[in-house]
Order: sequence, then structure tokens, then C-alpha cells
Amino acid sequence: MKRYRLRILSLIFLLAVLSLAVPAGAASPPFLVRYSFDDGLTDTGPDTFTVFRHAKGSVQLSTAFHVSGYRSLEIRDVAGDGDFPELQGFFPERRDGRLFLHFALLVTNPRAELNVALAGPGWFELGKDGIALWLIVKNGVLRHVSDSIPKRLLRIKPFTWYGIDVDYDVARGRYDLRIAEEGNPKPVVSLKSQPNASSQPGAAVDVFSFIGDLKDKSNVVYYLDDVVLGSDPDARRPEFVAPGRRKFFVDLFAEQASEFRKLRQPGSPLSCPPVLNLSEAALSRQDLSEARAGGRLEALEALLAPGPTAAIDPSAPPKLQAVALWKAGCAELAKGQAEEALKAFDAAARQSPEAGIIGLSRLLALTALKRWPEVDDLLVDLHTRWGNDPRYALASALIAAQRGDLGEARAWLEPAAAEALRREPPLGRLAGGDWSDGVIAALRAGDPQGWKRWRALGIASEQSFHLAMLEGRTAEARDYALQMARRLQDVKAPAGAWLERAGDAAFARRDLAEARQLYGQAKLEGAREVSILLKLADVHYLLGDLAAEKALRETFYGSLDPR
Repeated sequence: MKRYRLRILSLIFLLAVLSLAVPAGAASPPFLVRYSFDDGLTDTGPDTFTVFRHAKGSVQLSTAFHVSGYRSLEIRDVAGDGDFPELQGFFPERRDGRLFLHFALLVTNPRAELNVALAGPGWFELGKDGIALWLIVKNGVLRHVSDSIPKRLLRIKPFTWYGIDVDYDVARGRYDLRIAEEGNPKPVVSLKSQPNASSQPGAAVDVFSFIGDLKDKSNVVYYLDDVVLGSDPDARRPEFVAPGRRKFFVDLFAEQASEFRKLRQPGSPLSCPPVLNLSEAALSRQDLSEARAGGRLEALEALLAPGPTAAIDPSAPPKLQAVALWKAGCAELAKGQAEEALKAFDAAARQSPEAGIIGLSRLLALTALKRWPEVDDLLVDLHTRWGNDPRYALASALIAAQRGDLGEARAWLEPAAAEALRREPPLGRLAGGDWSDGVIAALRAGDPQGWKRWRALGIASEQSFHLAMLEGRTAEARDYALQMARRLQDVKAPAGAWLERAGDAAFARRDLAEARQLYGQAKLEGAREVSILLKLADVHYLLGDLAAEKALRETFYGSLDPR
């Protein structure tokens, strides 16, 4: 497994730009590495993680599957591209004592090969100070290499989380291995005192690695979560209750509701939304590589992470300057200086017009200034990209709370509105949640005098729903969403988005049977399939139907069961 390292990206940087890093020293021994890809999760001691992204493969954070929090790490290999992606972790060298390793693993296609290894300065070879632990998934089977011999452990199921625990006695060169499978109360593997891969007592270890295959023939896609490496086998490890979603999509609204209550306090200034994805700041991998080559990686990391502002040199590329201007505007907004914040956001948008986070922050500055016509224009402009994001819902609800007049939201339910919906198909699409440029243009052409009122009704209807959800009035939110859906169904207009919202409100109330029914109706009425399938998967998980939950995942991601 030796390789020529062409390009390196520190995963600590990746975490920082996703606002996931914790302060240095936040964790302490017995953990050498503790990494959950989410919420307060990263501490690495003197060394760090490294991600190798070569050729067409990738190593990236993902919300598709997770054991804890919202994210896991996706490793995607591409056969025939000349290399393989890798997550590699370093820790202080150990030649004695005991170590434990814990991680959760989900494989989409168990027939494709992947490799997990714990090794020492002899690198990834079966020899002195080489591989100590070696796990292989290939042809549907998980094996471990013990005493230099690959030995079968179990047949791996696709789209299924496995919790893997290794207790390693470094001096003896032996380990205990336990594997748990989601939905199974008993361990599926429990082995004691297994010789290490190289059969070398006292072999040093200082690195671990997760990759695809060694012969460049694998198209494997797999997910990791809750990676923990420690020096005390008795230390508490993450509980494995896979799929273990401690947070569901509606919990994002619950977190935004907490932020909403804080921002509603008298005298509380607005604050910028966090960056959750590099694309929100219009940053690509090439931008990161250029920042690293220019020695600006740490400055960019500081700009994208929560906390004080940081300067960046004037010779930096426009996208990096835009991030600096955005961060400066956020500091002004947090101080209640909305005019100054807006100036900074406008300057940032000129430097990087594709950075969506700037537009969303600008919306909050305009809200603080009560410039309502501009607020409405921007709400509509941002809707296509941000309409399903809880951060947009928070901004929408804040606007509604400050304006204080949502009476027109009910106008859709009046007979006059029903007649207008029948006459004007674009109006039905607008009421159904399609605020695209084409719909607005058609509406404007069909009703040059009244189109703004109809647009205002569309805005008010969504604001009414978001405000009710964030204020905890979930029954009211569900009832309103159902009324809107029925009105649209009466005139044969798209109702899927409102049925999905009604399902969200039912889910927030933990009325799972109703949520399941509403999501099913929403799918039939044209709601976004990706969203519906994943929400239904969450519903079935809470209902205890893991088979249905797994089937829904496979419906979207594809069934790769080797049977």
C-alpha cells in the first residue's frame, strides 16, 4: 500500500470550513483520535488526519447516511483511474501498552473491495513494524488478516451499518475483535486474542488508513462514522445503535427554532447563517489548492469558521476576498450595524456572485433595516436555491415576525383566489411553491397590474408556515399546509410541496402514521423524490421497521444486494 503522494488536503481544514472543528485541547486522553464528522467531534493530539484525493476518487463529508449527528465520511473509489482515495490518520508511535479502535462502517456494494489497516513505521506491508490490523471487504465478505492469513468473518449486507471494535495489546501483538450489525442485538463477530496481521509481537503502530482496493479495480463507495482511537480499552466508546439517527431532518427545524427564539429577544441583533458546505461560499477544490499553494489556507480556514474576523491579504483571489468581506459584514451585523454589514455583503457579492451564503446574509441585513420591498425581491430570488433549507426558513420567519402581518396568507383559501387559480396556471405553480424566474415572468405577463400582490401572497403563505413551525405551533402549521394542499388539489395545481410540509409538521409532532401517509401523498403529487424517500426512511426507522427503512434507502441509492 505504498504510494506516491501527489496532492494533500488536511481534513482538519475541511472540518473547519464546515464549521465542525472543536477548539484545540477540547478532548483529552485516553483518546488519541476522536472523530465523528459532526458536532464537537474532532481532536487529534499532536498529529492530524490527512485526506488523499487522487484522480477521480473522492473523500468527502456526506449527509446521506450517518450513525450520529448529521454527517459521515464518504470514500468513493473509481476503477482504472491510476490511484485510490484515502483517509489516513496519524498518532504518536506506540510499541507497548494497549489501544482500542472503534468505527462504524456502511458499504453500498459489498462485492467491491475496500481495505482498513492499522500500521507502524514499516508502513503498509506484512513485515517488521508493518501492518498490525488489516480488514478487507471483497466479494461480499469481510475478512481480517491474522498471522498473515486472510480469514473470513461474515457476509456483509449492503446499506447496513456495522460497528467495529478492536482491543489491541501492542506488546503481545494480539487483538480482540467485536462486530455489531444494525438491527441485531447480539454481536455478529466476537473473537479473542487474534495474532496481528504480521504476526509480530511488539510491532510499533502510528497510522491507520481507509482506502478502496490495491489493484485499482474497485468502484467501492462506503461510509465511515464515529472513528475513535484510544489508549485505554476501558474508556467509554460511542454507542452503536445504528442507524442511530439521534437527529432527524425535523430536528434541524428544532435547532433553528432555538436560534429564532434567541434572535427574537429584545435588543438581539441578527447574525449570519453558518457555512455548511464549501459551495455555499462558491469555493471549489481548485480554489482550495490555490489557497494552499499561496499560503492562505489557514487564513481562509479562520474566515469560514465561527468566531472573530481575520484579515486576508489584498493580493488574494476574488473569491477569498469575498469571503473576507462576508465575514467582516457578519461582524457588523452581529454588532447591530446593519447598514455597514449590507455594504460589506454587497462588495462581497460583486467579488463572488455565485456565493449563496452572501445572498442569504444580505437578506438578514435588509430585514434588520426593514427595507421590505428589497426583502421580498431577494426572498423570491433565493427561493429556488434555499427554499428547502432551515436557514432560509429561519430568515423567512424572522421577516414575518418583524412585519407582523400575515393576514393575507389566508387569502389563498378565499373563493376569489380559487377562481384566479383556475384561470391562471402560473398562479397555481406559484401558490404550490414554484417561484422560479419562468413562473414569475409568466405571472407578470398575464397580470401586469396585480402580479406583485399574488407574489406577496405566495411569500406570506410560506412565512405563515415557517413562523408557526419555529414558534412550536406544529398543529397549526400542519392544518394550514393541508388547507393549502386541498385548495391546490381543487384547482388541479401542484400540491406536493404543501403535502410534504404537512408531513414535516406531523413528523415534528411525532405523529408518525400521519407523516407517513402525507409523505406518500406528497410523492404522488409531485414532491421532490429525494426528499420524500429520505424523510420516509426516518419515519420507518422511528416506527422500528428497519427493513422498510433500508428498502427506502435502496430505492434512492440503488439496490446492490449481492443475492
